[in-house]
Amino acid sequence: MSGKLTVVISQAQGKHPVKRGLEESLAAALLMEPGIDLSIVPHLVDLQPGHTGRLYLEGVTGDVVVLGWLYPRAAFWLLDRIGVKGQEGTSPMHPKAEDDEDLTEEEKAELAERPPAIGPSGAIPDRVITCLDLRHKDKHEPYVEEIRRILAETRARRQSKQAQQSAGKAPVLMELGLPGNGTNGNGPIKSFSAEELLVAPTAWNAWISACSGSTGLLATAVSPWRTRTTARKAAPRAAGSARTRPSCSPSTRPPPSPGRRWAPSAG
Repeated sequence: MSGKLTVVISQAQGKHPVKRGLEESLAAALLMEPGIDLSIVPHLVDLQPGHTGRLYLEGVTGDVVVLGWLYPRAAFWLLDRIGVKGQEGTSPMHPKAEDDEDLTEEEKAELAERPPAIGPSGAIPDRVITCLDLRHKDKHEPYVEEIRRILAETRARRQSKQAQQSAGKAPVLMELGLPGNGTNGNGPIKSFSAEELLVAPTAWNAWISACSGSTGLLATAVSPWRTRTTARKAAPRAAGSARTRPSCSPSTRPPPSPGRRWAPSAG
């Protein structure tokens, strides 16, 4: 499970300088935020089938925050219709309407007569999609703070899920390097207690103490190698062997060639 939060900025239609300035300031600030995977796509209504922005949104997994120039409910509905499904997230920047408990009897009867609201359809994955309206604030700082809050909330939710999954799984015990029948081919395998496993091998301790205290044991181990090396150096080499080299002593040096030698002229 990825530790990042996907943030998508849906650009406004047209080239309004104020809207473009807010989008650029927000993108520059989010690029410096750790744990944020930022992307910029055109307006949600312009994401036709096969559009690269739509293909990107369809391939995103995990929680998503979408900032656009739409009401949060309308943006969430458009995302659901193009295949980007999830649970609708809430934000203090866009509080929901009052609960039915605060409505009068006439208002409740009027709501009951209305058709059901349009909501997500099909299989809903276990993730949260939070939509923010860029028309709510004219500065980018409030949106950055809200995205930080959503990131912390997302990480806490992921850690809670991982803890629940770990608690629901029983520990698996594995025996590595031991045959299934408890033998190694030469007889039954000896089992050791916990105290025996904590004791260092005695042979290794004797070797370490002998090498650190005196060089007797080390000299005994190295002595055969020195004997072979000395004998090999002292043995005479046969004439014509591959390792025989010509002597360079003056007695065996060949006489100089009687050819003409060059000497500088006296003049």
